[in-house]
Amino acid sequence: MAATPLDLLQNNFGKSYSNWLYLASRGEYFSPLITQSEHKSLSRELTFPRDLDLNLYADKTIIDNYLEQLAIQLSDDLKKHNFGAKTISTKIRYSNFQRATKDKTISFSDSYVSNHLEILNLARYCLDKLPKKLPIRLLGIRASHLVSVSAENNNKEKNKQQQQLLLQLGIKRE
Repeated sequence: MAATPLDLLQNNFGKSYSNWLYLASRGEYFSPLITQSEHKSLSRELTFPRDLDLNLYADKTIIDNYLEQLAIQLSDDLKKHNFGAKTISTKIRYSNFQRATKDKTISFSDSYVSNHLEILNLARYCLDKLPKKLPIRLLGIRASHLVSVSAENNNKEKNKQQQQLLLQLGIKRE
């Protein structure tokens, strides 16, 4: 590549890309090194040791236990980075490797989730909405539309938001 003339590269790859190829192949292209980036989302997923059927009671229990583990891990990740999430997504990969995802966004403008029980309830809600056509081999939960959360959250306001969210989803607090 380094020996290829620039005009030949431009004829085959266009001006912009060929200029980059020409310089990069000679070690002459210097772009800034970006060492940090902003999180857009956080997620956790798990591939099962065997395919699990969403229609079988025994497998549903196993799946729900894994979902709870993922919710706890994701909650810990959110807390570690001082984030709350406006959207929770559940992802599954079927035994034929097709994927399906369902999202739930919190409609209250100043609300977010970070507690594992909140995440778990939203993940369950999303999982219930996904087609149960084939056994699944992978399960994942993603938190997106992240908001920065200070450690000094007003607990009364947070509890009020949690109650509103649970009511919106039709979930009774136990």
